[in-house]
Amino acid sequence: MSRNESKRSQTLLIAAVSYLVLACCSQSFAVKKWVDYDRLRAVEKFLDAVYSPLLQEKGLSTLQTVEFNSNSPTLDLFFTQCRPGSGVPVAGEKPPHPNCNGFIGSASSEFLHLSVQMGPAKFPIHHFYAQGTFVQEKRAVLLAEMKSHPEWKDPEMLELLQKAGATFGPENRDDFLKSVPATAIYEFSACRLDLRTATFSAGSYAWGHRV
Repeated sequence: MSRNESKRSQTLLIAAVSYLVLACCSQSFAVKKWVDYDRLRAVEKFLDAVYSPLLQEKGLSTLQTVEFNSNSPTLDLFFTQCRPGSGVPVAGEKPPHPNCNGFIGSASSEFLHLSVQMGPAKFPIHHFYAQGTFVQEKRAVLLAEMKSHPEWKDPEMLELLQKAGATFGPENRDDFLKSVPATAIYEFSACRLDLRTATFSAGSYAWGHRV
C-alpha cells in the first residue's frame, strides 16, 4: 500500500479538518420528486470531491444499508486500511499485516466510518458525518492534551496548536477558507456554507460555519 504521507499530513493536520462542518448540515429545502439514481456512485463522487486525500489510501470497504429501497436510505461505509493480497484474518487469527485488523467485515473501523442519509437525485447527500483517525486523529491527540490542563486559557491552547504544526490555525483564516470545498458541498447537499461567518474555537480546535 503506497501512501503519500506528506500530502496526508498537510491535509489532515488538526484545524484543517474543515469538512466536519457537514456533520450537522442537512437539507432544509422541500423534498421534490424522487428519482432513481445510482446512490453508491453519488456517494463515491461526493467523497472524491470533499475527501480527496482518501484517493491515496488503499484498503477494504464494507457497506451496510438501512431501508436501501426507500426514499431516504442510510448508507454506512467502513474503510479499513489493508494491503492488497495481505489477506483477511478470521476470528482468532493474528492479522497478517498491522493495518488489517480483526474487525474487517464487521461494523467497526477505527480508520474511517462514513454515514450518509441519501436524498433526491438533484441533491443526493441529505445528511452526512465522518469519524475515525482519517479525519480526527491529530485533533484527538491535542484535545486529550488540552483536557489534562483544565487551567489553560486560549493563549496556552493556541500555543499547543502552533507547536503541533497546524496548517490552518486562526491566523491562517484566508488559506483555510480557500481549502473548504463549499461549492462541492452545495452541489451534493444543497447546504450552502456562509464562509464569511467562519470562526475558530481554541477550546475545540475546530472551525465552524453558519449555513
